[in-house]
Amino acid sequence: MYAPDPNEKLDFDCLDKRLYLALQRVLPYADAERSNLWVIFNADDDAQMEAEAIKADQAITDAKHVMYCFENSYGPLPDWAVSRNFSYKLVAGAQLCTKDGRVSGNAHVLRSYMKDTGRELNKLYDCITDAGSYMRGLSEQDINQQYWIGDFISNPETLIDRFGKHDEDYGLPENPHV
Repeated sequence: MYAPDPNEKLDFDCLDKRLYLALQRVLPYADAERSNLWVIFNADDDAQMEAEAIKADQAITDAKHVMYCFENSYGPLPDWAVSRNFSYKLVAGAQLCTKDGRVSGNAHVLRSYMKDTGRELNKLYDCITDAGSYMRGLSEQDINQQYWIGDFISNPETLIDRFGKHDEDYGLPENPHV
């Protein structure tokens, strides 16, 4: 059970996004626990369990409604985006906004994969720029030096069709968001 620390300095920065992400993480568990309410609420009989189940269903519905309202409070998505990247993580389809347009243009993550260098296992990313240039094997540090992670996620399966140069072989598997 959460108990607030009275000495803790509260951080209200991006509270709405943090609340959204917390709800997003907890909802799958809430749905899964619906069948175990008799354990959670220590219900004595079926009627009490049904009453608790109704309350739990309403709480889950309310949380899903809050998430829906939050997702839509930022306005519609661009036509190329499939969702927002509220967590600003490097995931397949993540929008990458250039820090210096003289070096490179905006880009998107096509896929990520693990590569064993012999000494360690590194997570690497393949990306494509809006101009169709393909970048292989970028580390998270490489990406963070050159780009800000954007607000949106595009469908990685459509990126090559949208930006790829049709005479190039990108050497990607059929499912680029592996």
